[in-house]
Amino acid sequence: MEDTEEEEEFLALRLAIVASDSCSVDKQRKRKRITRVSLNSSNISPYHHEGCCVSEGKIFRLLQMREQMLKLDHKRKGVVDEDGNNNNKGLHLIHLLLITATAVDENNVSLALENLTELYQTVSLTGDSVQRVVAHFADGLAARLLTRRSPFYEMIMKQPTEEEEFLAFTDLYRVSPYFQLAHFTANQAILEAFEDQIENNNRALHVIDFDVSYGFQWPSLIQSLSEKATNGNRISFRITGFGRSIEELQETENRLVSFSKSFRNLVFEFQGLIRGSRLVNIRKKKHETVAANLVFHLNTLKNYLKISDTLNLVRSIKPTIVTLVEQEGSRSPRNFLSRFMESLHYFAAMFDSLDDCLPQESNKRLSIEKNYLGKEIKSMLNCDESDNGNYDNYYPRYERMETWKARMESHEFGGIKMSSKSLIQAKLLLKIRTHYCPLQFDEENNNNGFKVFERYDGKAISLGWQDRSAAEAHMDQVADLVQKLSAELRTGLRPAFDNFIGFFHAIDWKEPWLMGLMAFHFVLLVVAISSRKNLNFQMYLFLLALAGVYFAENLNRVLGSNWKRFATQNYFDPHGVFLSALWSGPLLFIAIIILVNTLFSLCSLIVRWKKAELRHRARISRNKED
Repeated sequence: MEDTEEEEEFLALRLAIVASDSCSVDKQRKRKRITRVSLNSSNISPYHHEGCCVSEGKIFRLLQMREQMLKLDHKRKGVVDEDGNNNNKGLHLIHLLLITATAVDENNVSLALENLTELYQTVSLTGDSVQRVVAHFADGLAARLLTRRSPFYEMIMKQPTEEEEFLAFTDLYRVSPYFQLAHFTANQAILEAFEDQIENNNRALHVIDFDVSYGFQWPSLIQSLSEKATNGNRISFRITGFGRSIEELQETENRLVSFSKSFRNLVFEFQGLIRGSRLVNIRKKKHETVAANLVFHLNTLKNYLKISDTLNLVRSIKPTIVTLVEQEGSRSPRNFLSRFMESLHYFAAMFDSLDDCLPQESNKRLSIEKNYLGKEIKSMLNCDESDNGNYDNYYPRYERMETWKARMESHEFGGIKMSSKSLIQAKLLLKIRTHYCPLQFDEENNNNGFKVFERYDGKAISLGWQDRSAAEAHMDQVADLVQKLSAELRTGLRPAFDNFIGFFHAIDWKEPWLMGLMAFHFVLLVVAISSRKNLNFQMYLFLLALAGVYFAENLNRVLGSNWKRFATQNYFDPHGVFLSALWSGPLLFIAIIILVNTLFSLCSLIVRWKKAELRHRARISRNKED
């Protein structure tokens, strides 16, 4: 157990959010009037959906049940049984939600409307975590079912104002360790890298943040740097932040500059750049410690080529340290049902964990779920609805940690062991942020509450919510249902096509050695085709191609050990997937062409021999007759 002084030292890296004046809420402001869409049945005409005519009664009843659900401010009694055990009812909700998602995906409008109506009669925005998350997913499915052509689509998909979304994110940041732990751990690593170079960096730290967002990560680091400085020996801290808009960057700059003014022993500068700006615009100082911050950024990029380009860009900066924080998940699902299941697992855990951070009747929890998490859920379910099926612009790429580790190593980034301070700080943060559920660490075997643990020999720290949440247990019990319902989608060609596109974008085709390899295969193919009448030479090429395939494993091992001499990243994985695709595959293709040509040549030779034999027999017959 750490003593009091240690706790104060580690907790010095604490949260400091400075809200701008534009985001403050005037308590005396009058409530805005909201114009509601009338649900008069006379205003609803028969609804045509992709050739299917749906009665106006079902749509009216669906919207009516949703309106009643929104008005309720208490937990529905029907979801909890007499013993207070809601597992069976929760299982029923998840089961019904999955059936509804499948019906929406298969365009079974009638069944989807009936199930959504039943869901709205059961769920509640103020109920338990399963009820609440199902309520928001039901909204997303209803909007997807109605499509943009419906006059009620905008009512269901109504977006929160920028102020409401900002306040919801601020509340989530304050009460949940999800973002705080990511930011504090990254800041601790940056701080230690700065201290290691304190003798040679002119006491200057430069952080390049590739997604500065609201800038919530940096007040705690400003405070920590100030504690290391004195009035006579000040520290220079500069942030170059990439943002989505000029307005966002200006608000972030005002917030951080205002906060830093209270630390007179710190020289703070902020440079905002719009995403996509070239790094030549970045102001650099001599001998400063440079840190590249990739917190929740790479998974927002559109494709694997963008991720690779970003990592190459980071490498060109030659930073002292690179901090990478991402939400872990399976490979980004491409079809709707797999995307639905991936998101349901994640948001079920988020809603469940909020019960530990805030009481059930909390208005802050309602705001977070409605204006931030709920918005993400509805946007995820309708991303292809708003962009003609282009998921890349809207759905993040969540990967396993093993994938991120391999991707970083392929771009010559090596992991470093995190200090004991980082893990202790993470545990202390969770300790003060955990209210209702016990905290879980590595050595404990219970399944309740948050869990923090080291991975890869201390080179990474992970935060989890329980080993298995209640909703995840429900979803596992009905996983076979989803497997059966989505079998038709899984057996299509789309997954294979998506894998090919991902593989294609992960390769830098402009590398000279790759261009030479492609030229070699092209020349070999031309030679094989042009020499098709020379069977002896064809057999030589055939044996040469097979020999290349036979020695591919040894070649992959040699190239994997020496890739830095000719390539910008390590393409030669232990399983030899890359070399099989770009070396063995083309050679086998050419060998097959040679084999087919040889068979045709042999067939032609047999035909000519047979014709010659018949002509010879005919001559013998004529000679006998003569």
